Amino acid sequence: MIYKFMEKLTLEKHLEILCNEEKDYEILHSIWSLNKTNLSKGLKLIPSIYPNYSVHDETHSNKIIDSIELLLGEERIEKLSPTDTFLILMACYTHDIGMILTYKVIEKKWQDNKMKSTINSFTQSQDKVIADAANLILSFQKADQKNSKKTDKDNLQWALKVKNAVTILTAELFRSDHAQMSSTYMTENEEF
Repeated sequence: MIYKFMEKLTLEKHLEILCNEEKDYEILHSIWSLNKTNLSKGLKLIPSIYPNYSVHDETHSNKIIDSIELLLGEERIEKLSPTDTFLILMACYTHDIGMILTYKVIEKKWQDNKMKSTINSFTQSQDKVIADAANLILSFQKADQKNSKKTDKDNLQWALKVKNAVTILTAELFRSDHAQMSSTYMTENEEF
């Protein structure tokens, strides 16, 4: 007896099937495929912007899709229209795109006149990591004020420049060794 294992019906597969059957909806599958590719690239930036947060990249979106598929089951997935299926997939991939930040957006925020009071409020955070980071920035800012002849003593944009410089220099320090480090991680089970 030959057993044929059926492929699990996923939302993405359902959209593809419906769009192939109903040519009026072909564009939905094309838009989904293009958006998934582009959104995946954008979502990959999130961990570098929020290193102390849980994962919010493409794998997070896929876990949400998996959970929805488990919740609905194949019978309910089969009843979804092409548009509903497309919208569910898009919602899963776009719900965190607000976490994607460009340097220009970050720079504008750090130039805001309210930034110093915001950083001051962070010193009272229950999260020690956030409170310590805020105190560190403010301590450097106080030292900068003592040694500076600038007229705008409350500008914290220098902290953003320091962060950028540390990121660039760290990348340069480790770039040339990444092949050897990859080998070490793979052969010695080192933590990343």
